[in-house]
This record gives sequence, C-alpha cells and structure tokens, in this order.
Amino acid sequence: MSLFRKTLEQKLSELIGFLFFTTGLLWWLSLISYSAADRSWNTAAPDNAPINLIGRLGAHTSDAVLQAFGLGAFIIPIVLFALSWKWLRGESVEAPAARAAGLVLLFASFSAAVSLVPGWRIFDETVPS
Repeated sequence: MSLFRKTLEQKLSELIGFLFFTTGLLWWLSLISYSAADRSWNTAAPDNAPINLIGRLGAHTSDAVLQAFGLGAFIIPIVLFALSWKWLRGESVEAPAARAAGLVLLFASFSAAVSLVPGWRIFDETVPS
C-alpha cells in the first residue's frame, strides 16, 4: 500500500509544480505584454481586442500588479519558477521562514533600487519606475 501512496504523493507534487510553472509563465507573459492602451480597471480605452498576450485577464492583472508593486512585480514569476522546480523535483524548501523573509527584503530592495533611477519609465513612457 505504501507503494501507491508514494506514487500518489509524487504525482500530486508534480501537479503542484506544473501549476506553479504555468502560473509563473502566464504572469510573466501578461507583464511583458502590458500596454496602457488595453482596457483595464483604471484605464478608459475603447473596447478593442487587448494587446496583452493573455487577453483581458492579462490586461487587468498586469495593470493591477504594476500599479500595486511597480517593477517588483517581475520578481514574482521568478519565485514561482523556483517553487515549481522544487515541487517538480519533490524537494523541500529548507528554512522556509528565512527564505520568505529574504524574499520580502529582496522585493523591497529591488523596488527601492529601481525607484532611484531618475526619469526612467517603461512601457512607452507610461509606467514610472
């Protein structure tokens, strides 16, 4: 019976890793294809087909995340890819509390460092750093 349990745990771990990878990929694609011309929660644009590669959901998501986190939002897909690698290989994360604290510090320091660049804007001069 333990043979089947091990197999089920391994398959569940692989499924969770695949979901993390897919979420990270969709998140990354929606961020890199952000356009201020897309209709979203705080943008009044014509009801045309969105330019975002993920569609309307990607346009809304990327707009909200860039408004909330700025360029620090690009760190989140990297974290999701790293988690998917761990889950796919069936490895555990050592010292998860320390890694979570380090991730918060990385996010804050990256956002602060990017904001120090004077006059730098991305996505056709629409999003300030």
